[in-house]
Amino acid sequence: MFGANGGSASSGARSSSTSVSYKERRREAHTRKRNKRRDAIKKGYDYLQDLVPACQQVDSAGHKVSKATVLQKSIDYIQFVQQQKKKQEDDLSLLRKEVIALQIMRANYEQLVKSPSVAAIKPRRISCQVRSSSRRFSS
Repeated sequence: MFGANGGSASSGARSSSTSVSYKERRREAHTRKRNKRRDAIKKGYDYLQDLVPACQQVDSAGHKVSKATVLQKSIDYIQFVQQQKKKQEDDLSLLRKEVIALQIMRANYEQLVKSPSVAAIKPRRISCQVRSSSRRFSS
């Protein structure tokens, strides 16, 4: 009738059944969380495999590539993209410097054209060229 701890045997059975159901609920909750986490990881690998061109391949047996291969090829692809980005940034920097140099050259040429000393020299050169070409035709 009475349990070892002084309570009735039936109350011990209830607490035992309550603790079992509590343990079962905890185990089920843990299992759901684990499955949810595994599904999220699997979706992440699948998404990564779709994003990385080298991972979209299937091996000779028709199986998807392994998770380790997906990770390694993803690392390789990210490093490749980083190198491409660095190269493009260097090219862009070089082109910007060229644009600045060309703008300076244009400004200098515009100043030369607008300056009065060049305007006075310019017609003489043209007239000299006209005279020399007219001599060729007249001879």
